[in-house]
Amino acid sequence: MGGRLLPFLKFVMRFELILITCSSLKLSGDKAPGLDGLNPAFYQKNWSIIGPDLTTAILDILNGNADFSSINATLIVLIPKKTNASTLKDFRPISLRSTVYKIVAKAIANRLKFVLGDLISSNQGVFLSERIIFDNIYIAQEIVHAIKHRKHGKLGWVGLKLDMEKAFDRVEWSFLMAILHRFQFPSHFINLIYQCVSSTSIRFSINGQITDPILPSRGIRQGDPLSPYLFLLCSEGLTAALRIQENLGLFKGISIARTAPAVSHLLFADDTLIFTTASFASCSKIHWKAWNNLCTSKFFGGLGFRSLVHHNQAMIAKQAWRVLSNPNSTLAAILKAKYFKHTGFYEARLGHSPSFTWSSLLWGRDLLSQVTHALLDCSSAAKIWKASPLKHFYVTHRHVDIKEFLISGYSHLNKEDLTLLLTTVWAIWNLRNKKLFANLNMSSADVIDWINSYLSDYNAAQLNMRKLSPSQILHVHGQQKQVNPGYYQLNTDAALCSSQGKLGFGAVINDWHGRIVAGLSIPSAGDLFPLMAEALALRASLNWCYHIRILIAVIETDSKLLVDRIYGRKRDLSVLSDVVEDIRSSLSLFPNASLHHVNRKNNNNAHLLAKKALGLDKELSWNGSVPVV
Repeated sequence: MGGRLLPFLKFVMRFELILITCSSLKLSGDKAPGLDGLNPAFYQKNWSIIGPDLTTAILDILNGNADFSSINATLIVLIPKKTNASTLKDFRPISLRSTVYKIVAKAIANRLKFVLGDLISSNQGVFLSERIIFDNIYIAQEIVHAIKHRKHGKLGWVGLKLDMEKAFDRVEWSFLMAILHRFQFPSHFINLIYQCVSSTSIRFSINGQITDPILPSRGIRQGDPLSPYLFLLCSEGLTAALRIQENLGLFKGISIARTAPAVSHLLFADDTLIFTTASFASCSKIHWKAWNNLCTSKFFGGLGFRSLVHHNQAMIAKQAWRVLSNPNSTLAAILKAKYFKHTGFYEARLGHSPSFTWSSLLWGRDLLSQVTHALLDCSSAAKIWKASPLKHFYVTHRHVDIKEFLISGYSHLNKEDLTLLLTTVWAIWNLRNKKLFANLNMSSADVIDWINSYLSDYNAAQLNMRKLSPSQILHVHGQQKQVNPGYYQLNTDAALCSSQGKLGFGAVINDWHGRIVAGLSIPSAGDLFPLMAEALALRASLNWCYHIRILIAVIETDSKLLVDRIYGRKRDLSVLSDVVEDIRSSLSLFPNASLHHVNRKNNNNAHLLAKKALGLDKELSWNGSVPVV
C-alpha cells in the first residue's frame, strides 16, 4: 500500500454548491425516509424552496466540521417477506436514515471513488465503476479449470474460498482510520469519514414503539453510500498481508500458462478466493473446522472427538475430588497444612509460590464446580448413571455439555425414560449439594433406590389425581375429544398422487367446543411411501401450531404405525428416524399434548385438506373463518 499515494489536490479542495446539488438529485426519489419521514423525492420536488438553506447546512458539515450527529440517526424496522408473517425469520430488517445524511455521504463517496481505482488492487472486482465483476469470475473459472486438469509438476494447485461472516458489521473503526492514514488521505477528510461512521445512533421500532438509542462501537452500515468504498479500503489490508507472504517466499500464486501473470487471490467484496501451490501434506494441515466444532457430539453435527485439554482437566479433577472426599488421607493432610489450613478445599486459594501440583489441583477443582462435570463426568455421577436403566443412553451421549445431553434425551427417549432421566439429574445434583454443604455421603446404590422410590410415589400420585379429577381425562366423543378450555385439538393427514409425483399435507384445529378455528394445506412434490408422508404431515403441522402459538392438548392421526413409531421404546433405525426424532422434539414443545390414533372417518376434515393441497401451487392456511374445501 505504501507505494500508492493520493492526488492531494482533489481532497484539499472545498466542497462546492454544484456537487451538493448533483448528489441530491442523483438519489432515488422513492428511497425509504428517515426518522423525519421525508424521502429524497420531497427534497427534489421542493429544491427551489429548501435547496439554498439545506445546501448551506451541508456545506458547513463538509467544509466546516459542523456536528451532524443529529442527522446521523438510524431507525431499524422489520419488513415482512411474505403475507401472514409470524416469526422473526419472516421479516427483513431495513435501516431508515435521514435523507440529509444520505446527501452528505453521497458527496463524500463521489469524491472518494474518484481515486479508488488507483488505490485498490486489481484483484478486487466490485464497487468500482471501471471494473466488472465478471472479469474476476472468468479468471476464477479459468484457474479452477487449470487446477482440475493439472497433470504435471512437482506440486499441485489448490483453491480456497474465504467468506467473512458479518463483514460490514465487524469493521473496526481504528483499523479503518489506520488504512486511511496509510494511504495518506488528508486529516480533514479522515475526520469527516470518522464522523460519518462513529456519530451514528441506532433505534429499533418494536411493536410500533421506538426504543432508546444504541451507540455502536464498530462496523459500517449496509445501505450507506459510503460503506462499499470504505470496505474496499479495509480489504486492501488483506491484500497487503498476502503480498508480504508472497515477497517472503511463503506463499506463491498460480500461473495457468507460461507467460500468464501469477494470481494468488481474487476478491469479490467480502468473498475471497485464494490460489496457491500445495501438496497432500500441506493440505492435510488446513483446519476445515474449528476444533470446538469437531469435538461436538455426532448427534449435533460434530465428529465426537475428545478434547485433550478437557480430558486432562477431567483426570486432574478426579484427583481433586479425592482430596475433597477423603480429607483424612495423607495427601489431603499435607495439602491442607500448607495451602488451606483454616478453610475448606473449595475456599482455598492459589497462595504465594504454589507448586505445580497445587496449581493443577485447583485447575481440576474449577471443573468440579461446573454443572456438566457434577452431573455427568465425576466418578460418583458416572456410577449412578451406569447402574440405572439409562446406562446405554448415558454412554452414548455423555461427551457433551449438560444442555446438549438433555436435548438428546428429549429427542431420543420416550416419556417414561425422559422422566427417569430428569429425576436422575435432580438426584445427582442433590447428592452433590449434600456433600459440599452438609458433608453427607450416599452410595450410588442408595441414590438409585431413592430415584426408584420417588418415581413410584410420583406415578401413584398422578394416578390418584386422575381418579379424583375425571374431567381432566380426554374422552373420545365422535370426532372431537374433550379438552380443557383454552386448549385445542390438532388433526393431521397426508394425501398422495403417485402418478403426478405430488404430496399433500392437511391439518385442522378444533377448539374446546369442537369448532374448527384454523386449517392448513401444504402441497409438496415427491413419490414417498404413505408412512413417510404421514410423518412429514405431522411434523409440518406441529411446526405450524408452534409458530401460530396454539396450545395443543390432543393430536390425532389415522396412521397407527406412525403413533407406534413415535411412542416406541426402541430407537428407530429406519429411513423414518430423522423425521420421528423431529416429531418427538416438536412434541416436547407441547407438554400437555397427547398423540392418538383415530380411524379415517374421524379424521375426515384433515383428509379433505390434504387432498385439497394436491391441487395447490403454494401453502394455504387460515385462522378464523373456514373456507370452502
